[in-house]
Amino acid sequence: MKFEQLKRLDRCLNCGAEEIGNYCPQCGQENEDKTTSVMSLIRDFLADVASFDSKLVHTVIPLLFRPGFLTNEYNQGKRVRYLAPVKMYLVMSLFFFLFLARDISNTPIKINATNTKEEIAKAKKEINDNLNKEIPKGMTIRPSGVILPNTEAEYVKAQNALPPKERDSTIKHLFIVQAYKAKSDPRGLMRGVLDNVPKGMFVLLPIFALILKIIYVRSKRLYVEHLIFSLHCHAFVFLIFTLDFWMPNAFRAISTLWMMIYLFLAMKNVYGQGIIKTGIKYVILGTIYFTILTFVIVGALLLTMITMT
Repeated sequence: MKFEQLKRLDRCLNCGAEEIGNYCPQCGQENEDKTTSVMSLIRDFLADVASFDSKLVHTVIPLLFRPGFLTNEYNQGKRVRYLAPVKMYLVMSLFFFLFLARDISNTPIKINATNTKEEIAKAKKEINDNLNKEIPKGMTIRPSGVILPNTEAEYVKAQNALPPKERDSTIKHLFIVQAYKAKSDPRGLMRGVLDNVPKGMFVLLPIFALILKIIYVRSKRLYVEHLIFSLHCHAFVFLIFTLDFWMPNAFRAISTLWMMIYLFLAMKNVYGQGIIKTGIKYVILGTIYFTILTFVIVGALLLTMITMT
């Protein structure tokens, strides 16, 4: 196959600026007409892959072992050698959730269809005396004191048999029906949670940065600088969690300890405050963040249950 010679242009195809030399002085695009060259497509693809691989290697090592280094490099304008913070976060989180999904799919899930006699006996002891009555056939008793049928169809039938005023409220009815669906399809529940948690984590990024902005208000740093730090910290955590899938349990204990130390050192190296001040802000940041994280995970679980079909 014969390819046409690449031609130089008088104007940039990207922004329309007049060309000077081999690259556009306005946007930096190379001054070549590649519309007729198949080889140029292959060359660009290979160049992008090689560039990504090189940047990934230069990014992962300091991300793992040099707390705060990448944030300082980025804020100082040294950015060419490393993956951009958003791209790095997306790559690390993608790897983590892919391996997590694979790990869950390979884990057996066993859920009893009904309560055992021992579970029923234990539950009955936890219920008030006025509820300690004989359980109707086909019904099971829960530790919460709520008597429910074994299946969704039986629950709906029992509800329809009651007078309208005695039926469960719309919200309670919805949650009970969705709970039956989650119980019958636990893997579907987990897949739904895995779809919703990444979205919640992405929302946490600006919240994490906002907390930093508040506790470091005297530093006069721009919000975007805190956001860069947030992206690097979350990318580091996702990378550690991904490595945990391949490592023995002893490594997981060490990696957990390193994550706790890492964030403290990263805060100290980026914001330049002493051990005591950094320690106080570290505790404040951790307390607020993990409280919000708990709500995000619970919210993802509830959202998944509500939307299951």
